[in-house]
Parts: sequence; structure tokens; C-alpha cells
Amino acid sequence: MRNAILALMVLLFCLSISMISCTKNEENGKEAKPKEVNEVEISEEVVSEPKGEGDLNRGKLLYNEKCANCHGPTGHGDGPQAAFLDPKPTNLSDTKYMSTLTDEHIFKTISEGGIAVGKSNLMPRWKFVLLENDIWTVVAYIRKDICECEYKGS
Repeated sequence: MRNAILALMVLLFCLSISMISCTKNEENGKEAKPKEVNEVEISEEVVSEPKGEGDLNRGKLLYNEKCANCHGPTGHGDGPQAAFLDPKPTNLSDTKYMSTLTDEHIFKTISEGGIAVGKSNLMPRWKFVLLENDIWTVVAYIRKDICECEYKGS
């Protein structure tokens, strides 16, 4: 019973963060509207993946704002909320593991939530909060600064 209450509290916390993030777009202070996504747009985004320094800075900002609470500021899965989660968040700095994941897999995990890729259902779906390009900037940041790795196959 205690674990169920704890899991519910964590879920409510994640939902409240998602709702707060969804109400304001920090760049321009206007209401943020979820962008409709279809497969054609996603495949086009793969080609135009962000690589500029400004995009990586934005990726870091978004990561720290949305991901670090659970995955930790350096991606070790040791954020302040990680103690309350079972299973523990993925160690995004694990180069060996992260090299087995495609950028599209990481994108799907962030966009659709952990349950979409067989991970924890406590990992929220960020597609209702972040724009596609913002998710790609987080993927690029994770690749360049957290795991410092590229996809090398499984």
C-alpha cells in the first residue's frame, strides 16, 4: 500500500510539472499549443537534426528543466526524484548502453514516454509539452554532452 501511495505521489508530481510546463512557453510567454505530429514530419526531422551550439544550449536548458529531476543533472539516473522511483531512471551517461539506442528510439522514449519502449510507465510523454524540434535538441544534448556517444548498433 505504501509503495502504491508513493508511486501515485510521484505520478502526480510528474503530471503537475507537465501541466505547468504546458501552460507557458518560456521563450515568448505565450500559451503553448501542442504540435500535431505525423510520421512524415518525424522523418523530416531526423534529417534536420539540430547540431548548432545554440541548439545544444537549448537542449541543456530543456533537459535540466524536464529530465534532470529524475535522470540527474549529469544523466546518471540520480536526480532528486529518483529515490522515489522503481524502477530507477535510466543512466543516460552509460556510453555502452546508450550507443545501442538509435536517436529515433531516444526521441520516441521522450515523446511517447517510457511505456512506449518497454520502460517505466512513470516516464511521462513529453510530446504534449515539447515541440518536436525541442525533443530533438534534447536528444542531441544527451548524445553530445551526457553520454558523449553515437549509435553503434546493438
